[in-house]
Amino acid sequence: NYTPDLITTPSISTLAPNEIVTTKLVGTKLLLNDDEFNGIIEPGVEVNKTFSNQTASNGVLHESKAFYKIKPRVPTGVFFDVGDQPELRAMAAWRVPGQGINLLQNSKMITAGIRLDQIRSNTISPYYSTNTLPLETNGRSYANRDVLNFNMSTSNNARQVWVEFRTPMLVKGKYKVWICYTYNVGNYLLQSAFDIGTNQEQILPNLMDTGQQLTSSGVTDAGASLSSADGLMLTNGFKRYLGTTAETSADGTKGLMAVGGSAASWKIMPARLMGTADIKTTDRHWLRLTCLRGNGNGVNIDMIHFIPIDDDQNYPRFHPTPGVIFKRP
Repeated sequence: NYTPDLITTPSISTLAPNEIVTTKLVGTKLLLNDDEFNGIIEPGVEVNKTFSNQTASNGVLHESKAFYKIKPRVPTGVFFDVGDQPELRAMAAWRVPGQGINLLQNSKMITAGIRLDQIRSNTISPYYSTNTLPLETNGRSYANRDVLNFNMSTSNNARQVWVEFRTPMLVKGKYKVWICYTYNVGNYLLQSAFDIGTNQEQILPNLMDTGQQLTSSGVTDAGASLSSADGLMLTNGFKRYLGTTAETSADGTKGLMAVGGSAASWKIMPARLMGTADIKTTDRHWLRLTCLRGNGNGVNIDMIHFIPIDDDQNYPRFHPTPGVIFKRP
C-alpha cells in the first residue's frame, strides 16, 4: 500500500493475528492509530511522507515520525448513538431541539459512516432530527434526544432495501448486539448482518419487528414495575435502554420513562437483541440492516449496543440529555 492507498483505507492488516493499524487523513497529515476508543481520544503518529513510498520486493516501506505499536485491548461495551456522525456534529443543527438534517444531499450521502443500497434521482433521504421535548406527549424519547429515520421497503425503488452503519472500534471478541428503535405500527421487519461480502460476513439470527413493544417480551403493563420484569425481558430478547423514573444518575438527573402501567413511554422505546456477533478483528465494521417487510418511513433507529456476552446487558441506560447515563443501582 502506497500513501494514496493508506489515505483511502481506514485500516491495514498486520502480521499480528487479527490485529490492525488504523489510518486517518487529518488535513494534509496521514496519521496511524489516531483513534477514539470507548470515548477516549488516542493521538496517533504521523507518517513521514518524504521518506515513505519506498518500493520493496515484498511491499512498500513507510516511515513514521515517532514509534508506535499495536494496541492490545480487551472487549468492552460500545454504545453507539447512530446520530453521532462526524459530518453531523459539524453542522449547526446537530442536537438542536426541533431541528433536522437530510443525510442525502445533491444525490450523495453526507455521512461517510452510513451507506444505502442505492441512490437514484427519486431516493428519499434518511433524516436526522432532534426531539423538541425530552419526552414527547406520544411517549417517544431518545438517547441524546436525536434519532435517524429511514424510508425502507422491499420493492419501492425510492426507498432503501438496506442501510449500513460503520461501527465504532470493536475489539475482537463476542458481543450481544442490540438495536434501539421506536415502536411503529408499520411493522417493518429488519435483519442484521456484519461485513456483508467479506470473509467476516455473519448474519445474526433474530429479526427486529418495529411493531413489537416491550410487551412482546411477555411483560405486561401491570408487571413492568416488578423486580422480575427486566430479567424476563432480557430472557426473551428485549430490554429497556432509557432511564426510568425510578432511576437517578450520578449527577442527580431523574429518568423520564415510566416504569410500567398504562403510560406508553414505558414500552414503545425497546431494544431488541439481534444475536451474538463473533468479531474476529479489532476494527470498525459495517453493520447492515435489511428490510424484509414494510414500505414507508417508519424505521427510527436511536442506538446500537455492542456488549460483551459476559457483561451486564441491562446497563448503562441513557437519557435525552447528552452525557447523562444510569448505572445499575
